[in-house]
Amino acid sequence: MTGAAALLRAVLCPPHAPPDVAVPDPESTLPPLLHGFRLLDLDAPGTEAPAALGLSPRFLAALRSGDEVVRAMREAVILARLPQLRPRAISPRGLDVAHALARRGKLLLCPFTGDWTGTAKALGHEVFWHAAGGRACLVAQWAAAPLAAQDTAWIFPAERVVLFLGHLLGSPDYLRYMLGEALLGLLRAPELVAAHLRRVGPPPQMLLVETIAPHLGHCIWNAASAWPRLLEQPGLPRPDGIVTWEGNDFLPPPTALWPDLAGLPLHRLQRPADLVGLVAGTGGLALVAKDDWIGAGFAGRVLAWARAALPPDRAAALAALRAQARPLVLLGLRLGNRAWVEQEEGLADLAAALAARFPGIGFVLDGLTGGTAMGWTHGLMSLEAEAALAGRLAARIGTHSPCHVTVGRGMVESLAASAAVDLFVAPLGTGLAKYQWLANRPGVVLSNRLGLDRADPRGWALRVFDGCRDDARPAVMPDPALVRDIPAPDRPGPGQENFSLDWRHVLPLALPLAEAALRR
Repeated sequence: MTGAAALLRAVLCPPHAPPDVAVPDPESTLPPLLHGFRLLDLDAPGTEAPAALGLSPRFLAALRSGDEVVRAMREAVILARLPQLRPRAISPRGLDVAHALARRGKLLLCPFTGDWTGTAKALGHEVFWHAAGGRACLVAQWAAAPLAAQDTAWIFPAERVVLFLGHLLGSPDYLRYMLGEALLGLLRAPELVAAHLRRVGPPPQMLLVETIAPHLGHCIWNAASAWPRLLEQPGLPRPDGIVTWEGNDFLPPPTALWPDLAGLPLHRLQRPADLVGLVAGTGGLALVAKDDWIGAGFAGRVLAWARAALPPDRAAALAALRAQARPLVLLGLRLGNRAWVEQEEGLADLAAALAARFPGIGFVLDGLTGGTAMGWTHGLMSLEAEAALAGRLAARIGTHSPCHVTVGRGMVESLAASAAVDLFVAPLGTGLAKYQWLANRPGVVLSNRLGLDRADPRGWALRVFDGCRDDARPAVMPDPALVRDIPAPDRPGPGQENFSLDWRHVLPLALPLAEAALRR
């Protein structure tokens, strides 16, 4: 066993007395330490938990029974203790967080006894420390970005074994990343973490943590949406502090958007490893809020914030356009992945055809915003290239109709414009979080064949914008047979292909929506 592995075991296992082992460079120490862990996917055929872990047969039987059974078991325990909670009005993760906030302890199914018990100690981001009978483990809630899941992984530091549910994590790479962040945080401050784990009694602080989401769609769907659903649960105490992230910069921090959280200390961190030090230093129980539903009240609050924060000159320009244009149509731009390859000519010709039919029409060109994160698949895109495309399109459309450009502007202007239009024509992607989830506007969505084929289950995460909110308004889409995919071997996964489409197939879908706007 290496010195770092011995240090890890000594910190995490009782009596939490780390040996005098120096870790001068935690970053370089981490890869071999992480490599020493054996990762076992319990979903994989033939995978069994090692007998040396001493796991309870009841615990293993519960996992084998499936997510819904374990979820129902957890919900029954929670509601027996807190019958005022409303489980149908919150995600499974949200219910777990609500219980932990009220009881000052995280509920978990003990791997060693099979009993429902609790812990007052977090280690970091979505990971908690638990012990029974002198044996210790970490219980993690790491899951794929769209999933507001409960417990998904169990880490046994003495044996250096990780058990996980692959269908919830999405990728072992994500598991390795999150485990690495937790271990890095420990290696940075082993004495502080050990002292934290030696504390007895309830946690001195309860910290609510925003889901990491440097991507607008997931920020709205999974991160920001969690706050209203949690705060609407009856009888919950206020937390002692809020944690958010540098990349979550699309909306105001929760302390600014929600009056119930105003005045609380706000911690803004760079990466999950940073949370380990904050938790250990404060003794806080860190609970990561996560959800998957956009309420109409939440959408209205965000749009009201955007209108109020819009600079007066931009608000005046948008109001003038809204007063002048009937109908007002938003055209969404997208480059880099899942892009319409003919969009420059196609959108220009589509706008001209609509203008010929509706002489009073106006347009908004929307896409990437300036001054916000470009994380995850946004990294495949270029704001500069998209702004240049918007400029060329605005010049062409401006010869016959008023045209307002929000590409490269701030998020508040993009949101305000999304709420001001009558309809949209846009590519399938995160822009729909603005047009459908928040503004709830009718529109036409364009995509590659996977995105358009509602019968193909592989594209479910692309088509979530048609639902996942109160009074959802599904978009209309062209027939997938009219679209030709453009292969993209350098893209990260299925559904990233660009596509070719004749704009004349889009026009008959947009016309009825524009006509309906004039009748409203």
